[in-house]
Amino acid sequence: MSYRSLRSLARPALILVPALAGLTPLAHGVEGPDGRFLDLRASITSSPAPEISERITGPATPAASYDWKDVDEQGFQVTAGLALGSKARWWGGTVLQADLVFASYDITPGSLRRSDGVSFSPAASGLKYRTLGGQLAYGYHWASTTERDQLAAHFEFSPFIGAGMASAETSGQNSLGNAETYEDTSMYYEYGVRTGFYLTERGFLFGLTAFYAAGGDDLTIDLGGGASSELTLDREGFGAGLQAGWRF
Repeated sequence: MSYRSLRSLARPALILVPALAGLTPLAHGVEGPDGRFLDLRASITSSPAPEISERITGPATPAASYDWKDVDEQGFQVTAGLALGSKARWWGGTVLQADLVFASYDITPGSLRRSDGVSFSPAASGLKYRTLGGQLAYGYHWASTTERDQLAAHFEFSPFIGAGMASAETSGQNSLGNAETYEDTSMYYEYGVRTGFYLTERGFLFGLTAFYAAGGDDLTIDLGGGASSELTLDREGFGAGLQAGWRF
């Protein structure tokens, strides 16, 4: 992960510091009729695709920069993880969630805009971008009842941070018109906020989740012959989908 990525991740990580200060009472439970819950959850959601800037360098040609335009706006992500929360009916409670997250984006630009302002249609250019990492979220929840066997409405709002490994496979045509693919791996970061509205009864959990996420990645792909493609990926936008799980 580059210094730029670490610096960008450090700032949003501060949003969790005040909330994590409340982990001590959560770990010791809640006195009286309220208690704690542990959920096993999985979700599938849409996910905003990154915007891409590219800089190509080589020994025989001057460096050239490009912005990818009219790219696919959405990919998808799948999450699986655990949520630990304190139950409190009238005033709500806290919830800590840790997830494993896989995301996939197949990005084909409609056009490329060079740094001198010239736009043109790319020749079979595209990027397959996959990420696998973790997310940590801590926030607030409210439920209409704390009884596990009763039908309950459950609402959550949590900021989150995340990071992990990314793989990229880019495709295009060489000077002879032949299709070629190149690959690289890197690290990504992300941060944002998410909300969820669920129905729970007798241990079952099902509902809708939505989020706003921002983040990025920097990677360099070796194109052979001393040439390289430096890609900057900036991701920002909204996603939504379905979540299901089991409450212990």
